[in-house]
Amino acid sequence: MPITTVVFDAYGTLFDVTAAARTAAQSPEFPQLAEVWQALARDWRAKQLEYSWLRAVTGNHTPFWEVTQDGLDWAMEANGLQGEELRARLLALYWELDAYPEVPDLLQRLKAEGLTTAILSNGSPEMLEGAVSSASLEGLLDGVLSVESCGVFKPDAAVYDLVRDQLGKRADEVLFVSSNGWDVCSAAAYGFQTLWVNRMGQPLDRLPEPPAAIEPDLSRIPDLLASGRFTRPDLHPEPQYFTASDGLRLAYRDEGEGPALLCLCGLTRNIADFDFVARDFSDRARIIRLDTRGRGQSDHDPTYLNYNLGREGLDALDLLDHLGLDKAAILGTSRGGLIALTLAVTHKDRLTGVCLNDIGPEIDPEGLAFIFGYLGIQPAFQTYDEAADALVKTTAARFPGVPRGRWRLHAERIWTETDDGLRIRYDAKLRDAVIEQSATGDVQDLWPFFDAFADLPLALIRGQHSDILPAKTAAEMRRRRPDMIHAEVPRRGHVPFLDEPEARRALSQFIDSLP
Repeated sequence: MPITTVVFDAYGTLFDVTAAARTAAQSPEFPQLAEVWQALARDWRAKQLEYSWLRAVTGNHTPFWEVTQDGLDWAMEANGLQGEELRARLLALYWELDAYPEVPDLLQRLKAEGLTTAILSNGSPEMLEGAVSSASLEGLLDGVLSVESCGVFKPDAAVYDLVRDQLGKRADEVLFVSSNGWDVCSAAAYGFQTLWVNRMGQPLDRLPEPPAAIEPDLSRIPDLLASGRFTRPDLHPEPQYFTASDGLRLAYRDEGEGPALLCLCGLTRNIADFDFVARDFSDRARIIRLDTRGRGQSDHDPTYLNYNLGREGLDALDLLDHLGLDKAAILGTSRGGLIALTLAVTHKDRLTGVCLNDIGPEIDPEGLAFIFGYLGIQPAFQTYDEAADALVKTTAARFPGVPRGRWRLHAERIWTETDDGLRIRYDAKLRDAVIEQSATGDVQDLWPFFDAFADLPLALIRGQHSDILPAKTAAEMRRRRPDMIHAEVPRRGHVPFLDEPEARRALSQFIDSLP
């Protein structure tokens, strides 16, 4: 979706937070500031932020004006400054901070392009009103949003919710701009497109979800927007198609050069699950992704009992034949890994290696029960945002700390948004197929299938909190194949996203091991 709204942090982004100390230092009334005003400004800002973070974490909120005064008091003492007159002058100047030189023209250009512009700030409403008025920006902003509306400071997600609640904007149509690295990383994790205005030339913060762009000031934002820099790519672009040996049309994508790596999805998933793999490894491997029959953009099978491991394994081989490949390695997520186990017995000569993503010869019944709870059932959510909010809560035990923005992306991958709400991206008859095929209650011993991987490069990626692949099963897999590449991904359940450092290292080693 194109960007319709640009939201700015205020202090340090639009308004120069050093201006108060600099202006006071130019006054003959305060000669003591001449040598230390820069240190004062730096310490004042640092404590202002530290105090806001601590209050957000502890739930001890107070208006930002109080935090600003507390930060100044600490900074004055740290720099050997005192005096009520000096303190009062510095605080008065903070209500009249200068806007950075490029700000008025920037906002005018954005408004001329028909974009919505707003501030989202820790500042209290009165402080923000004073700063906007002092800089004569009133007519250039469609909204000035203060955290006082939700009673907590950034980076709490409730702050970023204000853009949706007060401006009526979806996360994927918003560009968020801040001079604080931690702020843009948090906003990116929430789901905004982000730009870090790095005025001080600082290193990038070591945090998840880095900014989409980094600029020394704000002046190039209109040009970057016009270039499409912040327009997210389509998660489900038109794929390539081929016809399986039984006549069904199946979708696939084929990218990169190097050893062929055929990516097979989980039970209800689609090729978007491997977007990170294609992004990170298509320069080293030929990443081939298949939408299994009945999933994603592949055709639904009129005979739903064809949704079985044997037929789906043949589909994988049909794709290799279509591409003129004698052999390929398989990256199998969940059910995709079960297909790889099947092929190791029936067509091992077509395999050059196997990487299993959170699947093995034994499956935890608890995880299967969870899958049956949603298999083939339309989600109750109306929008991606509603789904993201729910996923943050329902997945907290298995995926602790995964930000809302990642869950919104996940929702877009597995569901489609319609006028009637979210809908699954696979054939609902898959539920009937699985129920009928498991009706006997017989559980096949898959260890001989695993042992058939002998002499093939092998890797295993497991989520720490997986409810599908038991830890004891993973340990036995490692015992049987001590040469197997292995990664345990912390803070992940079933299944890892495959962009985690541990997963990426395992995939890198696996690709290196392929012939």
